[in-house]
This record gives sequence, C-alpha cells and structure tokens, in this order.
Amino acid sequence: MEFGALLRQYRLKSGVTLKKLTEVVSIDNTYLSKIENNLRSPPKRNIIIEIAKALDLNPVETDRFLLSASFAPIKSFYEENFLLADILYSQIRKKGMKAIYEIINRPMGGAIVIRNNKILVKQISTSPIKGVWAIPHGFVNPKEGDKTAEDIACRLIVKIFGQVKLKIVKELTREGEVLQNIDTTDYFMKLGLFPPIFKIYEIQIEKKAQIKSPNTLFIPFDDIINLPGLIHPLLYQIMQPYIKDPRIIKKLYERGQETIQKLTGKRSFYLDMKSFADKRISKISFPPVFHP
Repeated sequence: MEFGALLRQYRLKSGVTLKKLTEVVSIDNTYLSKIENNLRSPPKRNIIIEIAKALDLNPVETDRFLLSASFAPIKSFYEENFLLADILYSQIRKKGMKAIYEIINRPMGGAIVIRNNKILVKQISTSPIKGVWAIPHGFVNPKEGDKTAEDIACRLIVKIFGQVKLKIVKELTREGEVLQNIDTTDYFMKLGLFPPIFKIYEIQIEKKAQIKSPNTLFIPFDDIINLPGLIHPLLYQIMQPYIKDPRIIKKLYERGQETIQKLTGKRSFYLDMKSFADKRISKISFPPVFHP
C-alpha cells in the first residue's frame, strides 16, 4: 500500500483529524492532505516516526509505515514474527521455494451480506481462533470446486442460507471501491500466519432467505461493539464504509486488538497455530503449470 493511503487509514483508525495531527507534529495541514492524496512525496523518516507516535501506532504498524515510504524499519520483522518465520522456513525445508508460491498464491474469499442496515456475522469455530465474530470467510478449496475467491464467498453463503438466489453486488477489495485500503497483513502476522490474498465481496440474497447455519445472525451496524466475547480484528476495517460514528470504529479496533492479545497470551497458542498453519498449507492443491 502506498504511504499516503496508509497514512489516511491509520489516521482514521486513530480518530485523529488532519488539523489535530498537524498541530502535534508541526507539519503544514495542506502538505499533509496532499500526501494522503499521493500528490506529494512522504516526509523525512523522523517526521514519519513522529506521526506514528501521534497516531499511537504499534511497532508492527510503525515498521509498515516506514517501509511504505522506502525507509528502514525500526525492528526486524522476524523478531516480532518468530512463529510465522518458523512455519515458513519449515515449509521451505520440506518443499523448497515452491512453498512460498503455494502460500502466497492461495487466495481467501469473504462475503458481506447486508439487509436493512444490518450485517451478517458468523462465529468462527474451525481454527484455534474460536469465539470470534466475523464475516464468513475461508480459503479457496479446489476439492470443493473453488477456483477463485469469488467461488468460496458464494459457497459459504449457500452453506448459511441453503440453495438461494444470490448476486455479487461488487468486490469491496478492488481498487477504487469502498474497501480499497483494507489490509490484513498486520492481523495475520500478529497471529504468526502468512498474509494471504484476501478478497471481500458484497453479496445480495433473496429477501425471504432464512438463516440455516448456527451461530449466525444479522446485527445492526452500530450494535456490533455490543457483541459478547471476542471481536474479529478485521471488523473495524470492514465496517468503516457502513458506520458513520468514528468512535464506534475506534472501539471496534480496540476490541480487535484485545482479541489478538488474549489469543496470543494463551500457553497453547503457539502449538495450536503451528498445527493449524501446517494443516492449512498441506491442503493446498494447484493444477499443473504448463509451459509453452
């Protein structure tokens, strides 16, 4: 992601206005606005670090902020992501460099269903990250007939509603759409997983369609922060186009960070996630590549 887009994403997430940010870091308001719109180059490294502190970015976010402006990060990637590094290196030892291709080319598809200002949410139960409310999403599974992220999004909705008429309204993660700045890198790296290609689609279903899947329901936009238990760390990004109150978005972000802390704080988390990642990677199946 370009520096300007990342700056805007982090600033909105922190609930800080352009005016307030320029007061804290002593930078011109107009200049900062042009940076966000990619009309000016990023500032110097020390200024970027000042902005990161003003926005209360964590070490991983600060490093990504610096890297997006072509500056060296503060901390080494592998110091903060030893689980991810261990999984990646173990796969390379087993399969060679092909392991990297398999990991980064396996897309994940997600579906958003909205009805009367309510969003469909589902509780995760198929991974060590249990008890987390999120939009239905998963990895493309060729054995289930999936070829693209769009296929998995549709298949998941059919599992929830049965055989209903559905229509993909738009791909929210495509450049130029409402979720063009969604970024799952921080979330997956914090959990020690390799960031996949993630595509989210807004899907329209029949008005009379009834939910048939357990632990799934429609929630009013503003009531998401009142869900019991853990909140999925990506919900704050997904809901930004639909929730107008920045305080709710900020609360969603805070609860998402609490989720990561609670999950990674468990003694069994390292072993559980390593086992889950190994199984996830071993299920990857690609058609043969033909060379002319």
